[in-house]
Amino acid sequence: MSDPAQKQKDAKFEQQENAALERIEELDEADKLHTLMLNARRMGSERVADAAFRRRIDVLTGDEHDDPVTEDFWR
Repeated sequence: MSDPAQKQKDAKFEQQENAALERIEELDEADKLHTLMLNARRMGSERVADAAFRRRIDVLTGDEHDDPVTEDFWR
């Protein structure tokens, strides 16, 4: 049997994840992205942690890379 309370928790968790994922692209401070990444992992959201990690790399290394090999390395 499915638990209605658990479904509500899952829906709220997914809503919070989606809001965090939308916000990540706007962040441009590596320390805030690091904190978000740690908090997401602590709360069990690997999607948000991974997105924050990738955005943090972009912020620290710059969005544009000179050659495809360098870009591939950082992605």
